[in-house]
Amino acid sequence: MFAATTHQVVKSLGKDSLTPVRSVDGAYNIAPFSVVLKERRRRLIFWKRTKCLTTEFNLNMILSTPWTDDERTSLVKKWTLAKFDFETDFSLNGKFGIDLHDELLDVDFDASRTVTVKSTLGELSKEEVDLQGFIDATRNRTLDLKHQLVAPLLDDSSKTLCLVTGVVRLTKEASIVGKKSCKGSEELNLTKVANENAEVQESKDKSLMIPANTALAYTVYELQVSKQNGRFSLMLVPGQRGGFVTSLSVDLDDIDGPSDAMGATTLFQGIQTMSEEGREMLQKCTIRIVQVPKCLDPLNDLLHKAADFLEMNIEKTSTMQSLRDKIPSLDDILLDFLTLAGFQKQDDETIVYPVCSTEVFESCELLVSLLNELGDEELEVMATCLQDLPVSQAIITALRPVWESDQCEVTLEGDQSWMTTDTGRRLTEVFGVDYDGHCLRVPADNLLDTQALYLVLDAFLANV
Repeated sequence: MFAATTHQVVKSLGKDSLTPVRSVDGAYNIAPFSVVLKERRRRLIFWKRTKCLTTEFNLNMILSTPWTDDERTSLVKKWTLAKFDFETDFSLNGKFGIDLHDELLDVDFDASRTVTVKSTLGELSKEEVDLQGFIDATRNRTLDLKHQLVAPLLDDSSKTLCLVTGVVRLTKEASIVGKKSCKGSEELNLTKVANENAEVQESKDKSLMIPANTALAYTVYELQVSKQNGRFSLMLVPGQRGGFVTSLSVDLDDIDGPSDAMGATTLFQGIQTMSEEGREMLQKCTIRIVQVPKCLDPLNDLLHKAADFLEMNIEKTSTMQSLRDKIPSLDDILLDFLTLAGFQKQDDETIVYPVCSTEVFESCELLVSLLNELGDEELEVMATCLQDLPVSQAIITALRPVWESDQCEVTLEGDQSWMTTDTGRRLTEVFGVDYDGHCLRVPADNLLDTQALYLVLDAFLANV
């Protein structure tokens, strides 16, 4: 329930500028100047959203010369942000279905079940670092390159040091109440109460009490660090990447790791060059995946691990039972998807991971990663678009300049009547797309989601 709540907070306040805190335990490691790691997948190097991993360290712990508490506190300003109380229905088949199911009742439910989450958070506050003041204060400071957190990252281009510069917090104790709605007249209403130490007790209702000052979301900037002397700088310009470099203020292409030139067109070539039968099968599998969003995160994790095994030349096997335990709603269609990606099922129920990296495997990994970025409503639109060929081809044409220019506002020519179709109206409603007869406008916070929609549709339908 906590993850579902922080997701809604970020969705309301700025999903492309804030990162939700996934757990109450993780919230204790989030504060101004906390250090987090961004995990960047090789085949997703061009994508702006990346996974953040919290650490127990703050900047002061990894500086060569620590600064004083007064120096740090003088750079942080705090103000009341907004009052936030909401009630939302979440499908147990949705992105948060697994977590909600485990938190509420450890039993099986049919696909019609939903969970109503009522979050009474009250006023939220924002702590934010004065960026110019921080730059001035750290101009001559350096990181300790021998520190236990820093040293292993010097030659690891898959992770980047980042600094938390903004935190959204509760001002008072808050409650999150979950009620599971059952099909028909039956209702189940159970409670889980968690104290400040996250100890759980079962009682009659389902609620979670969150202590005051708990972090709900945060803002991060990547750090660019000199390998020579530990000097560092914040990457404040959109699109700039951090990492360890030979000298500061280098071009992006000089940063360790693959280039941004590795774009989606190349990566989706595996889908676009498949046979018509193979592409239709993969499209059918993709529709099934987006109809059961709760399978996306474990499927995404499975493909990432398979990619890691391939890079390390490790032959990996598993069992069907293990896959069923990891991936909810695993059925023949999802197994077909894994087969297309290169997994093999043996007669003894052994699952053999891909033995070589192919364009199709890379495309499948990218596909699931992009889908995993979208929320339940966006995935619902994706499923509709993949089944509405004429409208989807018009959508591809309309959204192509949004992807190519990376801009929220583009000029369109020609007929845009697709927006008046049921699919078009639902897309504009969910993604917030607006067209005035001349310009197409996408809200800044929905730009990446809209680009993900375009990339997936283009992969399957561009050459149809």
